[in-house]
Amino acid sequence: MACLESTITLRSGEYRPCFVDGKKALFHRWVDENNFVPLYPIGGEQKVGGPLLLCKSEKETYGLVELESGEIITVFPKFIKFIPMNFNEYCFEDKGEKNNVN
Repeated sequence: MACLESTITLRSGEYRPCFVDGKKALFHRWVDENNFVPLYPIGGEQKVGGPLLLCKSEKETYGLVELESGEIITVFPKFIKFIPMNFNEYCFEDKGEKNNVN
């Protein structure tokens, strides 16, 4: 395994720069949220709020990012484009393959 001679240290307050929908942002962390999805109505009518719905819980992962405006939003991972930087400082297992990292 090819490794670094130094250590990578991430301090709180250091966030990874990225773009979200073309806007500059700072990635803070990944978050998991449970979303309740209605399946179908059960029983009779409720007095307030309509019919009672049977729901299932679906867990989804989002990125918590801070936009340049200061707004904090959650975004699906596929909409986050990280800015390439210091990629060669990470340790990858060397299996005798040539890696082209620019």
